[in-house]
Amino acid sequence: MHKKKDHASLGRIFQNNLFAFRMIGSISPAYLIVKILQEAVKNVSILFEHTFLVAYIISCAESNAPFVKVLYMFIPVVGVIFARMFYEPWLDAVFYPLQKEKIQKGLRLKMYSKAVHMDIAYYDDPAFYNDFVWAMRDAPTHVFGSVDTLSYCISTICTLLITGIYIAAVDAWGILFVFAALLFSTLMQLRLNKHTIHKEEERKLYERKRDYINRVFYLAQYTKDLKMSRMADKLYNDFTDAAEQLTKIENKYAPKITLSFFLDAAVKNVLAFDGAYLSYLLYQALTRQTIGYGDLVALYNAAGRLRSNLSQLSSIFPMFQKHCLYLEKMRSFLEKENTLSDEGKLPLPHAGVLSMENVSFRYPGATADTLHNILLDIKPGEKIALVGYNGAGKSTLIKLLLRLYDPTGGRITYNGVSLPEYPLQELRSKCSAVFQNYELIAATLGENITMSRETIDEEKALDIFAGLGFTDTFAKLPAGFATQVTKEFDENGAGFSGGEAQKIAIARVLYSSADILILDEPSAALDPLSEYKLNELILSLSKEKSVIIISHRLSTTRMADRIYMLENGKITESGSHDALIALGGKYAQMFHLQAEKYRVAGEKA
Repeated sequence: MHKKKDHASLGRIFQNNLFAFRMIGSISPAYLIVKILQEAVKNVSILFEHTFLVAYIISCAESNAPFVKVLYMFIPVVGVIFARMFYEPWLDAVFYPLQKEKIQKGLRLKMYSKAVHMDIAYYDDPAFYNDFVWAMRDAPTHVFGSVDTLSYCISTICTLLITGIYIAAVDAWGILFVFAALLFSTLMQLRLNKHTIHKEEERKLYERKRDYINRVFYLAQYTKDLKMSRMADKLYNDFTDAAEQLTKIENKYAPKITLSFFLDAAVKNVLAFDGAYLSYLLYQALTRQTIGYGDLVALYNAAGRLRSNLSQLSSIFPMFQKHCLYLEKMRSFLEKENTLSDEGKLPLPHAGVLSMENVSFRYPGATADTLHNILLDIKPGEKIALVGYNGAGKSTLIKLLLRLYDPTGGRITYNGVSLPEYPLQELRSKCSAVFQNYELIAATLGENITMSRETIDEEKALDIFAGLGFTDTFAKLPAGFATQVTKEFDENGAGFSGGEAQKIAIARVLYSSADILILDEPSAALDPLSEYKLNELILSLSKEKSVIIISHRLSTTRMADRIYMLENGKITESGSHDALIALGGKYAQMFHLQAEKYRVAGEKA
């Protein structure tokens, strides 16, 4: 099981943000370098412009220096300012957008590739799956945020060093005021961060509840249930309760956070700098005359800049900490090792017997097996049906055959060789499956059939459509196989009924060149006539192929060479349709019940 790590530890904060820097550096080192340099040059040039240049000009005026001496600093500083006026707009309008697109592409492709090859078992771990969703949704944003914070940090440190060295060189005693303010400000920031972290921890549960309710109201899959029930009233109340709890949390921490802000500002701004330090500088310049007016202005402005930089620096750690929480999820996701081995080297035979030898299986974290000692063989070209009530283990058995999971007991072989001895992707390419919870992709109809970018064989696809009774629907599509499925990206895209969508999903399997076809509840959304045509089509198109069908509608299973009846994860009956009817067991009971329902429905009609 996936375990939460200590996100707040200094080590994790450093490692996770370093991970972000490396990720961006591996995709676009230019972005990383330019971002840091630009921020540093900007802050240092502003420091020279607003602090040292002004003080230098005042000192030159005070000492009646020639005008040419003023130009010694004026020209370089103004030159940098003009250079920034030209290259910063180009960076913001051209360089950064292009590099960000490049980085986004690189990051997303890494994550998509990992998601495709990730063990399906991880989807059964709620904690890991939750982190996975967060990583896919938010982590790339925080990769950029981490680099922004790094550049901000480096530029702030550069400015601090220059300012601190200047103050110490001109008036070393004055640095004591700065350190006193820094110490108090740090204590207040630690106190503030503590309150903020505790507040955010208390808010998490209610924010998740609020976000969930928000999704329910905008996701299309919930629309019909909301319209046909009073669940909306319940959700209104839940949202209101969550909002009230969040308000209580804000009220709980508001006085503490406000006091910390006030004390920090009062000591740092009024007492230390605008009060005590300004009085000290005036005393040094007017009474003791140890510093000139130019130095007075420079020291006071430098102290103000130092104060601002110290305040910024104290906020940088919480920023890194915030990014760390999301980067931890992305890093955990990308570094997660698969438990399914993919080290098989044996060439896959063209044809062979697929066998389950005393196979048992238990889902991760479960306390009992889902399958128990399954024994079955699927010969080349054989038609197999798996039947049973919900929860009998039929879909789990299919997942094992596809090697989405490995058995926890026994073994599965192909041509007498254990499945892990073959390359995983090559093994899966032998099979084509349509699952009970299939999805249509926001792509063209042709791409939804081929499930790839290859050009569709239109004649082959049209033959399948004819067998499925999809020809009339296809004829109405505006662009044929080029028609966009769903209106996600094209307002002229086609929408399909449940039965039509299922026919498209079935067409995927029948179109494929795989040797083993797997159909999980293929006729669930079809009318009886379409179901009959489907059975005939499967027989005609799969004469040389093995077919495995899972179905509750036993009229579909009559075509099978062999039927396996599953109950509580065990095979309780097996044989042909006629043999099982003659046996008079559970299969026969289910078949006669369904046949009676069809007869009664027909009489009423």
